[in-house]
Amino acid sequence: MGTYVAPSAPGSESRWRSLVSTLESDAIEWLQGKSWLIRLPLLLYLTYAFVQHLRDPTYGSFLFGWITVLIHELGHVALGWGPQFLAVAGGTLFQLGAPVASAFIFFRQRDYFAITVAGCWLSFSMFQMATYVADAREFALDYVTVGSGEGEGVHDWDFLLTGVGLLEQEKRLAFLVRTGAFVVGAAALAAAAWLLWRMWQYRRHPVLVR
Repeated sequence: MGTYVAPSAPGSESRWRSLVSTLESDAIEWLQGKSWLIRLPLLLYLTYAFVQHLRDPTYGSFLFGWITVLIHELGHVALGWGPQFLAVAGGTLFQLGAPVASAFIFFRQRDYFAITVAGCWLSFSMFQMATYVADAREFALDYVTVGSGEGEGVHDWDFLLTGVGLLEQEKRLAFLVRTGAFVVGAAALAAAAWLLWRMWQYRRHPVLVR
């Protein structure tokens, strides 16, 4: 006589595959009729900027460099009402939060290519953050703070890491952030390239792209 075995609940892996499949299907539906050629120059630029960030820790992309700095400073002002630790951390919170919020907005609008652009922005912002973290003890960078001249004021990561007792680990933390930036950027560029490839396929064989 056989032994009854209850069916197992769907595992996290199957749920993950289901989510990926759903997003892929929705992205393919969205891209139908979209022009890959119009979006290609932006993808090429983002790829170039990504490579430059890998080569030069102080690189600031033309498209996102200064806007990231401005949003960083806005974060200090916006959270200046709180404790000093929060006000100092506000720069980084806004710097990383802005591209994440952009990606969420584009997701609500079902603009999958724009989501990959926001992902690249997050990657570039993390590269800049990593450079700032690595400078926590060296003070080699030129920086500007709101309400003070260049080179004055508090160095965010000297203050933050000293506050949590991790100042001597700044190089390791910077390496982790930089690694995360690489992963996010590579994934965003790969997704953007995949979208453009499927757009090109749809132009050639609309019936086959489903």
